[in-house]
Parts: sequence; structure tokens; C-alpha cells
Amino acid sequence: VVPRAEPSSQRSNSPSMLPKSRRLTRHTFPKDHREGFVAHSEHISLRFTPKMPKQSRFSAVIAKKVASGSPDRHTWKRRIYEIVETLEKQGSFPVGAYVFFAKKDAHKRSYKVLMEEVKDLLRQTAKR
Repeated sequence: VVPRAEPSSQRSNSPSMLPKSRRLTRHTFPKDHREGFVAHSEHISLRFTPKMPKQSRFSAVIAKKVASGSPDRHTWKRRIYEIVETLEKQGSFPVGAYVFFAKKDAHKRSYKVLMEEVKDLLRQTAKR
């Protein structure tokens, strides 16, 4: 007999994902990237555009060239959103649109490596 999983409302240490209201949609996705800047790390690039009213929004783009399987792409999106939410609770970032792009072989890296790279990219954003 397989034990039944607890409902998500009863889990205390479960990872949480960035709320949908904080994610970029197709309509809010920045079309003009001339304003802002791009920061790079070994496995991720971050494009930051400062034009956003009130609060920051985030997006993760994982191309099929990077991870061909849909489950891999969605796992990486969820990981990035979880990391962003965790880091945002710890400190504040400039208001804007943040778009993370995964590079080739990024999906083969560990969660710790991803966390450090996202932290570094967000630090670079805060310095500008």
C-alpha cells in the first residue's frame, strides 16, 4: 500500500512557486529590450527591463534546444520561479521585468549551482 500524500495546505516545508500574478504574461512580456541590460552567467542569462509599474514580474525561458523534453523545461521553470520567490523574500530588487534564459546544458546542473547563478545575476541587476 502506497502512503497517501498530504494535501498541499498541510505541508509545512514544501517549496512554493512564484504566484502567477508575479510572472510575465505574453501581454506584459517586454518587446523592446533596448532599455535595460543583459547579465550573463555560465548557464543562465538575465534580461532586465526597468519599465514595470508597481511590482516586478519574472519569466523563465527554456528553449527546446536546451531541454528537449517538456517535463525538463517545466522543472527548470519551476526551479527558477522558486529561487526567485525565495530570494525576493530575503531582499528587494529594482522594479522591472526579469527574463531568465537557460543556456545549453543548463538543465544538467544541480539546484545549488542554479541558485548561486540566479543570486549573482540578481546582484548584478541591483548594482545598476
